[in-house]
Amino acid sequence: MYKVSIIVPVYNAEKYIRRTLDSLLNQTLDDLEIVVINDGSKDSSLDICNEYKDKYENIHIYSKENGGLSSARNMGIKMAQSDYLAFVDSDDYIDVEMMETLYRRLIQDKSDLAICGLSVDYENENLATICKNDCSPIKDECVENGQLCSKAMELKQNGIIDSCCNKMFKKNLIKKHELQMPYGELFEDTEFMFHYLRYVNRISLVNRPYYHYMQRSGQRLTNTYNPKKWYFLRKRIFTMYDFLNSKGTDEPSINSELQYWLARYYYSTMMDLEALKDNRKQEELFHDFLKDKDLKKIASLEVHHSSIFRMVYINSLLYGHKWLVQLITKLSYKLKMKRNSASMKEA
Repeated sequence: MYKVSIIVPVYNAEKYIRRTLDSLLNQTLDDLEIVVINDGSKDSSLDICNEYKDKYENIHIYSKENGGLSSARNMGIKMAQSDYLAFVDSDDYIDVEMMETLYRRLIQDKSDLAICGLSVDYENENLATICKNDCSPIKDECVENGQLCSKAMELKQNGIIDSCCNKMFKKNLIKKHELQMPYGELFEDTEFMFHYLRYVNRISLVNRPYYHYMQRSGQRLTNTYNPKKWYFLRKRIFTMYDFLNSKGTDEPSINSELQYWLARYYYSTMMDLEALKDNRKQEELFHDFLKDKDLKKIASLEVHHSSIFRMVYINSLLYGHKWLVQLITKLSYKLKMKRNSASMKEA
């Protein structure tokens, strides 16, 4: 019986998969299962994985038609043979102590979820690392059920909750509650995580950026617009809302965090439209937001904002101050472009 199953969805990752698999094989924890899901790769990814499989008996490969990241992960969950699960993307890698540390903490703390920090690493076309950015300053602690809501919203600020890849899960919780990665959606990790958190009573946090989330020169720096983006971001807000309700939490400071993410998701979509200079769609989105009856229950929550800036940022939208929403959108977009330019020069 394996201690941990690491699920690795693979699609056209021939350039990176060797580094990923090497990092998994070099883990200090024994009895690891590596579950490779070949998601219809058209390059040499499967051949490379088979090379590793011939050398290492703990590597198991399953192939399927291309269906996307979520469908590959769901197949991995189904095929995994251990009681604990971890996810690693095929173009990322992990430090050698990650699996052992998370596994030991789960057992020691009797937790339902273990989380470590993550590092956003930039590399060039030759896979040479240019810089590393630990975006997850968390501390070692064990968080009990009563503090889970505030901690989850705190961790969301640094993107720690929004990824499944810097964590270790209990498979029995996933199976018992029939949890799956949402198929054909955007921001699927956030959806899965907040569903899983509903059934968690204790979290172990590890203050080390063991997971390396790789970014390449120019990656994710261009402006794109997906017409379904706001639909799925709106859905994520209600998933967070349901999680908070499931824990019986109605604290004003936590409600403020929920409203903040509602505003931030909205402005993110508006900035995409700002890049396209599409004023008509911006107008439509603004009016649709104000007419959204379901969102009004989040807007009406009792809140306590941590700063005047945050209060203005949120209330400008919730109270329909059109000119202020337009101003915040333009300023936010300019700031985003400035940061992107700096990132491109750095990379």
